[in-house]
Amino acid sequence: VVQRQGFAGQPIFIYQLSRRVEYGLNFYLNTRTRLIYSESDATYPAQGDLFLVTDPEVEAESVLPHARTVTQTQFLNQKIVRMAGR
Repeated sequence: VVQRQGFAGQPIFIYQLSRRVEYGLNFYLNTRTRLIYSESDATYPAQGDLFLVTDPEVEAESVLPHARTVTQTQFLNQKIVRMAGR
């Protein structure tokens, strides 16, 4: 699902999900994701998009208010949001 949304090495942040999701994404995408607990844990990219993987009930822009939602989809019990800097 992340690849269908255009993933090409952008940062992936995981919020309010288990480490199992983090480990799975790291393995299957051959990348390094980052588990965050608040916006202060996130490092916004200087340019380009980022991804937030979270619980479906979480509002992405409340977690990362300096980014806006580009696309959003749901997979199993996870919301996958592609975001761009404001």
